[in-house]
Amino acid sequence: MQHSRGLNVLVVAEPTGLAEALSPPLRADGHQVGDVADAPQALVAAQGAFPDVVLLDADMSGLDVRGVAREIGGLFARRRPFIIALARQVVDECHPTAAGSGIDLYLSKPNAPAVVRGILRRFQEVVTDFESFDPVI
Repeated sequence: MQHSRGLNVLVVAEPTGLAEALSPPLRADGHQVGDVADAPQALVAAQGAFPDVVLLDADMSGLDVRGVAREIGGLFARRRPFIIALARQVVDECHPTAAGSGIDLYLSKPNAPAVVRGILRRFQEVVTDFESFDPVI
């Protein structure tokens, strides 16, 4: 991971929807962003790019967001990506602790770009702090 240059982010969303709203501002923040439009592409991209964060559009037709999250998480033995699902409306069934969801965080779409940017800034700070931590005293 090279976080001083930004996170590696995979956006799984339709190109004219959420991807169009999220990808440009994330790139402007210095993140490397890959965009894919369906589950098979997401699995191939995740395996090849080793993303730090995956953003899933939970409202895409034909996308089993929990299934995709579990499959992406299963690709990585040591460190799986932080997976965020974005939905028009977040309901109780969207809670990350729902049995085997594979999703770390659900967010509501209306404020998604600003909220996601803030979360990724904080995530990057935490990861950078962790990577620079020297446990030898």
